[in-house]
Amino acid sequence: MILDHQFQLSDNQAVCNAGATEASTNYYDFGVTNPYVNKGNAVKLHFNVTELFAGTGTTLTVTIQESSDNAVADAYADIVGCTTGAIPKAALVAGYEFDMYLPASCERYIQVLYTGDNTFETTGKIDCNLVIDTQSNRTW
Repeated sequence: MILDHQFQLSDNQAVCNAGATEASTNYYDFGVTNPYVNKGNAVKLHFNVTELFAGTGTTLTVTIQESSDNAVADAYADIVGCTTGAIPKAALVAGYEFDMYLPASCERYIQVLYTGDNTFETTGKIDCNLVIDTQSNRTW
């Protein structure tokens, strides 16, 4: 898997350490409405926990959000069907990975919203990258 800084929404980002919700540090601008759909490429977001989650929270939910205008405050809205279930904190250890696929249509800008269960974490960091495919070191 080749990573590019331009496609990185969260770079070792501390998540929910200041409150119950936190947006990704970065957003991605497709330049137009998602140009990758219907071209044979399944575009997805790849998440990798880089630091153990610890604190009073018990779960984390991740939602992909979209906006047609990044300049407007609170312009981002949840994309229907692009929310994980509640991920138990016990699973959020360094090295835990998961993927979320973008829908067939989305607005020009996307970001990620991390939501804790109304509590905060003392530690816990995550990477999020827009990718075409993920690396697997499995031997067949």
